[in-house]
Amino acid sequence: PMRTPHLQAPLDYGCIWPVRNADDVDHALDWLDGYRGPVAIDVETAGLAFDAPVRLVQFGADINAFVVDPCQWPELIDRLLKGDRFVVHNAGFDVPHLARLTSSTDIVATVESIARRTVDTMVLSHLVDPRDRADGGIGHGLKALAEHHVDPNAPDGAAALKARFRQLGLRPSEGWAAIPRWDSEFVRYAGTDVLLTARLHRVLTEEVSRLGLDDLAKFEHDVQTV
Repeated sequence: PMRTPHLQAPLDYGCIWPVRNADDVDHALDWLDGYRGPVAIDVETAGLAFDAPVRLVQFGADINAFVVDPCQWPELIDRLLKGDRFVVHNAGFDVPHLARLTSSTDIVATVESIARRTVDTMVLSHLVDPRDRADGGIGHGLKALAEHHVDPNAPDGAAALKARFRQLGLRPSEGWAAIPRWDSEFVRYAGTDVLLTARLHRVLTEEVSRLGLDDLAKFEHDVQTV
């Protein structure tokens, strides 16, 4: 099989690579083996519960994002989670789901292991400005933060995806579980979140350091891990 064509991200630059066949897996593995920075990760689930099925896992950095069905390519997820450094937005949600995808029988230990290697851009955003939007701050959602810190034209992927749910005749409450896994709008939404998280991490890390909050950031991540 040949490599699956990428989707153009709705940003100034960025490629979203659906991992559909063995050539795509090789491409993703080559990227993981060659990339030296922290890898941004995100998950799409069928619901908000801890045991909700994980429909997609996406990972990458500020230019490339790979979107994977974790049930189809578990070996790729295993390789991903052997990495040294991760970036996640709202790790308290994503990390337990990632831990469930491993072969480990000790989920608590696996959650701790992944969390110890993860920087949460939501934690960093609280340190830079703890106010919610209602209090005059930026807020802590990925869209609002990306719009402020990364690109004023950062796309609202959730709004586009909900519009796609309506096109497919799906209620918002069932859309996440029922939308076809490889629907292009769903894949684009998933991959774009990785690109935005990676770019946001770059900005917020510099700002936390400028404010002299590196030690506090480490403490907050330790608390989150517990």
